[in-house]
Amino acid sequence: MYYRCREAFVTRIDGARVSIAVGDLVEDSEDVYKARPTAFETVDDYMAKRRARRGAPRGRAAVEQASAAPGEMRSLTKPPTPRRARSTAGKGKTQEGDK
Repeated sequence: MYYRCREAFVTRIDGARVSIAVGDLVEDSEDVYKARPTAFETVDDYMAKRRARRGAPRGRAAVEQASAAPGEMRSLTKPPTPRRARSTAGKGKTQEGDK
Protein backbone atom coordinates (compact mmCIF):
# COMPACT_ATOMS: atom_id res chain seq x y z
CA MET A 1 0.00 0.00 0.00
CA TYR A 2 1.17 3.55 -0.73
CA TYR A 3 1.37 6.32 1.84
CA ARG A 4 1.64 10.09 1.39
CA CYS A 5 3.79 12.20 3.70
CA ARG A 6 1.75 14.73 5.73
CA GLU A 7 4.64 16.52 7.41
CA ALA A 8 8.22 17.00 6.27
CA PHE A 9 10.97 15.42 8.32
CA VAL A 10 14.58 14.25 8.25
CA THR A 11 15.74 10.90 9.59
CA ARG A 12 18.72 8.55 9.36
CA ILE A 13 18.36 5.19 7.69
CA ASP A 14 21.38 2.86 7.68
CA GLY A 15 23.58 5.84 8.58
CA ALA A 16 22.38 7.95 5.63
CA ARG A 17 20.46 11.17 6.14
CA VAL A 18 17.08 11.00 4.39
CA SER A 19 14.73 13.96 4.02
CA ILE A 20 11.08 13.47 3.18
CA ALA A 21 8.93 16.32 1.87
CA VAL A 22 5.18 16.80 2.18
CA GLY A 23 3.51 14.87 -0.62
CA ASP A 24 6.25 12.26 -1.07
CA LEU A 25 4.90 8.76 -1.67
CA VAL A 26 6.35 5.66 -0.03
CA GLU A 27 5.34 2.03 0.33
CA ASP A 28 4.61 0.47 3.70
CA SER A 29 7.59 -1.87 3.25
CA GLU A 30 10.11 1.00 3.08
CA ASP A 31 12.35 1.78 6.05
CA VAL A 32 11.43 5.47 6.00
CA TYR A 33 7.77 4.58 6.60
CA LYS A 34 8.71 2.19 9.38
CA ALA A 35 10.85 4.89 11.02
CA ARG A 36 7.97 7.37 11.31
CA PRO A 37 4.55 5.96 10.35
CA THR A 38 2.64 8.78 12.08
CA ALA A 39 3.96 11.26 9.51
CA PHE A 40 2.09 9.47 6.70
CA GLU A 41 -1.49 8.91 5.60
CA THR A 42 -2.84 6.47 3.05
CA VAL A 43 -3.26 7.78 -0.46
CA ASP A 44 -6.93 6.76 -0.34
CA ASP A 45 -7.49 8.88 2.78
CA TYR A 46 -5.74 11.84 1.18
CA MET A 47 -7.81 11.58 -2.00
CA ALA A 48 -11.06 11.33 -0.01
CA LYS A 49 -10.17 14.53 1.89
CA ARG A 50 -9.23 16.26 -1.34
CA ARG A 51 -12.50 15.34 -3.03
CA ALA A 52 -14.45 16.57 0.02
CA ARG A 53 -12.61 19.92 -0.04
CA ARG A 54 -13.22 20.34 -3.75
CA GLY A 55 -16.96 19.80 -3.40
CA ALA A 56 -17.33 22.28 -0.56
CA PRO A 57 -18.40 25.77 -1.63
CA ARG A 58 -15.82 28.47 -1.12
CA GLY A 59 -16.40 32.08 -0.13
CA ARG A 60 -15.43 33.82 -3.35
CA ALA A 61 -16.44 37.26 -4.48
CA ALA A 62 -19.15 37.49 -7.09
CA VAL A 63 -17.87 37.48 -10.65
CA GLU A 64 -19.49 39.52 -13.37
CA GLN A 65 -20.64 37.55 -16.40
CA ALA A 66 -18.58 38.13 -19.51
CA SER A 67 -21.53 38.11 -21.89
CA ALA A 68 -25.25 38.79 -21.80
CA ALA A 69 -27.76 35.97 -21.56
CA PRO A 70 -30.18 35.60 -24.50
CA GLY A 71 -32.48 38.62 -24.59
CA GLU A 72 -30.48 40.49 -21.95
CA MET A 73 -28.97 43.88 -22.74
CA ARG A 74 -25.61 44.88 -21.33
CA SER A 75 -24.48 48.43 -20.82
CA LEU A 76 -20.94 49.41 -21.56
CA THR A 77 -18.91 52.22 -20.15
CA LYS A 78 -16.74 54.10 -22.58
CA PRO A 79 -13.04 54.27 -21.82
CA PRO A 80 -11.68 57.75 -21.17
CA THR A 81 -10.66 59.58 -24.33
CA PRO A 82 -6.92 60.22 -24.60
CA ARG A 83 -5.72 63.82 -24.79
CA ARG A 84 -4.27 64.90 -28.09
CA ALA A 85 -0.73 66.18 -28.26
CA ARG A 86 -0.53 69.84 -29.27
CA SER A 87 1.23 70.57 -32.50
CA THR A 88 3.85 73.31 -32.70
CA ALA A 89 3.10 73.89 -36.38
CA GLY A 90 0.05 75.81 -37.55
CA LYS A 91 -3.14 74.01 -38.46
CA GLY A 92 -3.09 72.51 -41.93
CA LYS A 93 0.32 73.95 -42.78
CA THR A 94 3.15 71.68 -43.78
CA GLN A 95 6.74 72.39 -43.19
CA GLU A 96 9.43 71.82 -45.80
CA GLY A 97 10.81 68.70 -44.08
CA ASP A 98 7.33 67.07 -44.00
CA LYS A 99 7.04 66.57 -47.78
